[in-house]
Amino acid sequence: MKTTFTGFILSLFTIGILCISASSIKAATFVVNDFNDVVDAAAGDGICATSGAVCTLRAAITEANALAGADVITLPAGTYTIGIAEASDNANANGDFDITSDIAINGAGSASTFVEANVASGVAIGRVFHIRGLAAANTIIATLDGLTVRNGRYPNNTFGAGIRIDQGTNHNVTLSNLIVSGNLNSTSGGGISISGATTPTITISNSTITGNGAGSAVTGTGANGAGLHVNTIATVNISNSTISNNASNNAIATSTASIFGGGVFIGGGTTTITNSTISGNSVAITGAGSTGASFAGGIYNQQAILNITDSNVINNTASNSITPASSFHAAIRTLAGTIAATTTITNCTISGNTAGGDGGGVVNIPTSTLNSTTNIIGSTIFGNTSTAGAGGGVLNSSGSTTATSVGAVNITNSTIRNNNAVFGAGIMNQISGSTGVGAATTTLTGSTVNGNVATGNGGGIYNISFATATGTATINSTNSTISGNRGSNGGGITNENGAAAVGATSNLNFSTVASNTATTSGGGLNQGGVGSTINLKNSIVADNSATTSGPDIFGTITSQDYNHVEDITGGVFFASSARKGKETLSFFALPNDVTGSDPLLGVLANNGGTTLTHLPAIASPVANTIPSGASDCGILVTTSQNAVTRPQGVGCEKGGAERSAPSAATAAVRGRLVSTFNRSLANANVSITNTATGEVRYSRSNQLGYFNFQELEVGNIYVIEVNSKRFRFENHTFTLNEDLTDLVLTAQ
Repeated sequence: MKTTFTGFILSLFTIGILCISASSIKAATFVVNDFNDVVDAAAGDGICATSGAVCTLRAAITEANALAGADVITLPAGTYTIGIAEASDNANANGDFDITSDIAINGAGSASTFVEANVASGVAIGRVFHIRGLAAANTIIATLDGLTVRNGRYPNNTFGAGIRIDQGTNHNVTLSNLIVSGNLNSTSGGGISISGATTPTITISNSTITGNGAGSAVTGTGANGAGLHVNTIATVNISNSTISNNASNNAIATSTASIFGGGVFIGGGTTTITNSTISGNSVAITGAGSTGASFAGGIYNQQAILNITDSNVINNTASNSITPASSFHAAIRTLAGTIAATTTITNCTISGNTAGGDGGGVVNIPTSTLNSTTNIIGSTIFGNTSTAGAGGGVLNSSGSTTATSVGAVNITNSTIRNNNAVFGAGIMNQISGSTGVGAATTTLTGSTVNGNVATGNGGGIYNISFATATGTATINSTNSTISGNRGSNGGGITNENGAAAVGATSNLNFSTVASNTATTSGGGLNQGGVGSTINLKNSIVADNSATTSGPDIFGTITSQDYNHVEDITGGVFFASSARKGKETLSFFALPNDVTGSDPLLGVLANNGGTTLTHLPAIASPVANTIPSGASDCGILVTTSQNAVTRPQGVGCEKGGAERSAPSAATAAVRGRLVSTFNRSLANANVSITNTATGEVRYSRSNQLGYFNFQELEVGNIYVIEVNSKRFRFENHTFTLNEDLTDLVLTAQ
């Protein structure tokens, strides 16, 4: 039997009239049975009914607003389009749907229930939902679930085109299983705006906020938070959600206004983001002759607390078609305002973000007097780009001319890799206030900076001070690895003061600086500027290269003992500050420093822990060279970057990685190289790779063709490779379960 839409409406209406008058019940459930936008016939009588005796969404909301208690509105599948022109009444008589009391609106799912301001995006003259207390002291508990909220548009300076949470105190609003899309606001908050409410709690779960816009060509409007706009001291919890492809744009000709936050703008309170994705959002200045700047394509955090965990912030952009260098901070920006700001990033991926100016990935900036802190824990920041500026991966910039504040970035067990910028491709740390007394401090613990490329100075890290007072720019690195980066001066690290400036210091302890390249000077470490300092302790600088001079070090490096620097050509290495009066171009070593020899580092690989390291070979001259209890070994530093307890033997290894002590579950591999005529092959290079860990060890065949590897972990698959000038050998792959002592490899 065919069921007509009229019959469907009448049957649902029969269910709806079971809700009796407000005088005998404190809460009601209304089932909407008509898709049209028509007002309730008798508001407050407890019956959802228009003059045509049907229950519309507007009529249901009006009745729920008039009743006491928490009312429920059931919204069947279908499309509900606002048809009464917006007149800004805030009483649900026209335009947006005004929620002024405790209400739960439950749709049949975001793929089948659509609530819209217009059938097309960019046409409506009002938003979709407005959650607003009738008075400033009112509290509303509201839920929107299983809906698509779309095509709202607010053409004036009022916030929020899709959903606005407004006036009242301690609202508790839950937005779950929603799609919020195609909403455009000429000012801020295209998708959702939280503004005007006092200390609300907002929960957003299992939802998608996508394709919303903020900004216009109308003079006097802003453009912040195209996806989500938080403009009050709020508690916002976002989980299992996606905020994507939202765009904040200032198209006003000759405008001086800047814009902030393409995906998310946070202006106060605490926002927690878990298991979510912030992707493809953008901020852009496109107005001809505009002098404003665009900030934070992904997330803009100002004077708030942001905690983001197990989430991805990817492919967001900040651009300015008029002045490309005036587009900043593509992924996440943390900025102190009238109060301090803190962002904590845990187990996240920040990748593929692009800024026209500074800060492709994560940016931290205090005000002149208030601190700003960013904590990066167990995260990966890779493939971000600052096309015309500094800090491709991480930018920490502090100081105005009178700055007293501290900008602090703490990076723990994280990887900063394959980012690009003009300066400081991996990490840029600077204090810019010319007379400030504040500080910019970046601390790396158990982290790797790898594969970053700068066209200027500081491929891996650039630490610079422009302060002429007592301001300081400081890099602290413990149990960390700077590897495979490229820059003009300082492939690994550049540390310098600007003209007449003071206060740039880099402190490296138990760190490895290896395999970096400088196209000019200082492949590993580049020290420049009078009064700036690189302090090296318990560390390795080796296997770096430079086109002009200083393959491993260039400039003055200060030893704090127990270092291994392979090549000191082009550098000055002081024993301590007390000996600086004796400086020459030779190496001044403390008793336990070593130079001029290869530390026998393995390739960058997973040697344990959460980040990649260079593990020294068993026969490395850096192994067990720092006595237990000396120079922080086993006292202040008790674990290594590769998560091994320090020390393992009688002492600690120099550098970031520690070798595990040999266990009973090890075996040896001994073999012989022969030609096709069974003649011994001497002086051939033999390598063995543990495919489980990536560790590579090396040996050379002796006069009888024998090679030898000891203390290999059993149970793993190994690959032996032979490199000979005259003969070719196939790679030999095998599983090692016990000593292998009679292996014969024959040339092909």
